[in-house]
Amino acid sequence: MILATLLLLGVATVAAASQPQTSATAAAPASAPAAARPAPRNAWNNPSPPYPTRSIEEGEAGTVRLKMHISAEGTVQAVALDSSSGFPRLDQAAMTAAKTWRFIPAKRGGKAIPYISIIPIQFSLKPAKS
Repeated sequence: MILATLLLLGVATVAAASQPQTSATAAAPASAPAAARPAPRNAWNNPSPPYPTRSIEEGEAGTVRLKMHISAEGTVQAVALDSSSGFPRLDQAAMTAAKTWRFIPAKRGGKAIPYISIIPIQFSLKPAKS
């Protein structure tokens, strides 16, 4: 099974990349056990970026680091590439998905505030361990 791993500030989620899926919680194939997805404390149930089919075919893998500006309401205001995976397709897939994410707002003195966060997203073609 080919995997795409999304790391949100140290909390990993896994989605199968061999089929088009838009969510880390999508049903796994019958032959594979469903992966547990820890609930990140900093994010809602954000979908993993889809692993581009062409990137799978070409063997492209790597980690994209995104610089995200999060509003006081928890919405993404801006996404910029902090560091590239080395593959434009993977970078674009990560940026496109991240623009739709929602986060639990940061707070200072009990009041929600905007903040900037660096989010690493790992695209991996390694087989899942059984």
